[in-house]
Amino acid sequence: MPIRWSALKVKEATDKVEEIVNPILEPLNKAREVVREARKIPNLPEYMGQRLARLEGEIERVTGGMGQDFVRDSEGKGSYQEVHRKGYIHRAIESIREELPKNDLAKEQAHLQKWLDLFGGDREKAEVAMNIDRPPKGEVPKEQLAMAQPAFDKHDQAWSQHPMYPAPLEERGEQLPERICDDGTMAVSEVEDIEPELDDDVVEGKELCYECGRSVAQGSGGFVNRVPSFDSEADREDMGVPYPEGGYSCEECDTLASNGEDTVVYYLLLSPEARRERGIPEDFEERCNATESDDSDGDGETDEQRIDRQAMAIDKAYDEGMERKLLEGAQGELLQ
Repeated sequence: MPIRWSALKVKEATDKVEEIVNPILEPLNKAREVVREARKIPNLPEYMGQRLARLEGEIERVTGGMGQDFVRDSEGKGSYQEVHRKGYIHRAIESIREELPKNDLAKEQAHLQKWLDLFGGDREKAEVAMNIDRPPKGEVPKEQLAMAQPAFDKHDQAWSQHPMYPAPLEERGEQLPERICDDGTMAVSEVEDIEPELDDDVVEGKELCYECGRSVAQGSGGFVNRVPSFDSEADREDMGVPYPEGGYSCEECDTLASNGEDTVVYYLLLSPEARRERGIPEDFEERCNATESDDSDGDGETDEQRIDRQAMAIDKAYDEGMERKLLEGAQGELLQ
């Protein structure tokens, strides 16, 4: 199968690289000799000799050097022998040359020489003429298509027998277009209107936390772990949440609720600066005051009374805990 790229240009580019690299080898070889002499300095410590040896090895990676290779003879027997190894740049150049398609390269060279003879050695005109002979970019030559067609047919046949292969349109209850109209549209007979199915799990509301008002939109930091609320905004208003227009609960509020905490009380007990650091909107307390006189849970106690009672319970527990710690400390001193 003929190639679509220029093996000749790859070869010429490789030759140019080698031409540029070769002059560098002479000063590197001189540098390597200097390093070898430095390794012979008397009383040189071992760690310094190791570093000089490493420097010599790095130079030989480019220039090449002597090394041990396992060489086999004609009888298949072999042994390690001292041989000269080329540097990694020249080995890379040789690998490119070895992989070039020899037949295509020879044909391209002969083709170029034909146009060079025709244009009196003008390389630019010869290359223009060669490019005209090549198929346009993106177009596959007909002979390549003909050679690849059996493989395409084999693939299609195997795929049609696969369990995941989609059934024909007729078996799926779909209709094929009968004809193409003059205006370019497809005419289909007896097309039934299919009403879209509505998803019951649709979040109604903004991308805000209905408990604290923080944003849970993408990029806010609360998008990944937000918990959707499938209640309507009217239901959330009846629940007495501060931000009923929000359709989600943020991670922190969801965790507090899971631990039995009252999120409104929790945030109201924080200072305005602490709420601001957490990203809670400035109108949070105002939102809470709008509903604090309501008996949201129907237990005969207003929200304001419940907040005061819980705050007093927290203060009392704190005072009792401190008193207990002081008493335990005093008892420990007496025992000593």
